[in-house]
Amino acid sequence: MKIDSSKKANTTTKPTIAHVYKETLDNGVRVLLDPMPQVRSASIGLYIDAGSANELPQENGTAHCIEHMLFKGTTKHSSRQLSEIQNLLGGQINAYTNTETLCLHASVVDNQLLAAMDIMTEMMLESLFSPAEIERERTVILDEIAMCEDDPEEAIMDLFLNTIYPNHPLGRPIIGTAKTVAQINQDDLLSFMHREFTPDRLILSVTGNFDLEQIREKAHELLDNLKPGATGMPQTPLTVPETRFSVRHEHRKLQQTHLCLGGIGPHRTHKDWPGFNLMMMALGGSTSSRIFQQIRENNGLAYNIGATGYPGRNTGCYIIDGATTNKNLDRVVDLCRKEIDNLRTRPITDYELRIARQQCATGLLLGLESTNARMSRMATSEMLFGRHVSVEEAIDQINKITTDDIAKLADQYLIGTPYALTTIGAKASA
Repeated sequence: MKIDSSKKANTTTKPTIAHVYKETLDNGVRVLLDPMPQVRSASIGLYIDAGSANELPQENGTAHCIEHMLFKGTTKHSSRQLSEIQNLLGGQINAYTNTETLCLHASVVDNQLLAAMDIMTEMMLESLFSPAEIERERTVILDEIAMCEDDPEEAIMDLFLNTIYPNHPLGRPIIGTAKTVAQINQDDLLSFMHREFTPDRLILSVTGNFDLEQIREKAHELLDNLKPGATGMPQTPLTVPETRFSVRHEHRKLQQTHLCLGGIGPHRTHKDWPGFNLMMMALGGSTSSRIFQQIRENNGLAYNIGATGYPGRNTGCYIIDGATTNKNLDRVVDLCRKEIDNLRTRPITDYELRIARQQCATGLLLGLESTNARMSRMATSEMLFGRHVSVEEAIDQINKITTDDIAKLADQYLIGTPYALTTIGAKASA
């Protein structure tokens, strides 16, 4: 058994993770372990490196449906028994699906870690997908879809992504639509799992207080018997539609109009992403940012407004989102566009970049105190880069970015580039 220990980047930052252990089992499953002997908790995640972007159009919502069905009975335990076992652990097992990942995760007291690994592996690998349970859960998911559609903050994001990624997997709702979810059956779920849930796409990530050798042995016990499968569809189709200027409005009788304005940006592993992220933080990522100050503090036009980068594996975008009274919509949109255009005549300053750097570094460093955050970051790093990217390395990369770099990124991605504007409310933008 060969274990690789990732080396820390040579930075001036005080070391915070001594070793992250990685082992690839013979069947391709990757095991990532991060011991934290100073705590009394542990977090575990089972990650499938595939999500809604792997669905065919008629499969929309299948990955999310599988996420729900992991809790609805296995070859050994009923849905009720699974709930009782979770409660006996003293923690909570949860799951989520996004465009690129399906994750089953939990945080427990350290002496319950082995039991959590047992039940979570059983849920991921031995779920029954009973037709009767599928019918019951279908109603729950349809209710969840209705809940999201009733929430303009949720609906505006779906509308924006559908606009910026038309006829593309990234533009479809992760949860599916009422039409596609109504058609999902047991064969669909099993077919998707057989195609996409292959051992080489499975990652076990564990952080917390545990005996390293004991957890390695447990990982082999639970996962060695998985047989390698055929390679599934590419995680995200590489061909991304070219963004064109577009405006879409959905009329609803609301007191406010919700808006998303944005365009294409770099993907998560692109060399431009760290600088792009800092630029978006300076533009609208905090209460001292330009957009927040201009729209809320200087003009009182919105309670909440902000900007963020939204990176994926092979593409990314930026989003300025908020809500305002119907009469102020055009003014808010105009001010957002002006702040983008102002990046050429009034570039991000050293002081603004310093604030963005500090906010980004603080988020990374505070995450080191959470077993769940470390577990998640370790798995995400493996899926994106195929290795552990330490916090020290990430901060060192951030510190090398200059205001000249930011100015070039503004010219490349923001100033004068096509963008999409989506609104939900009683008034459309002029």
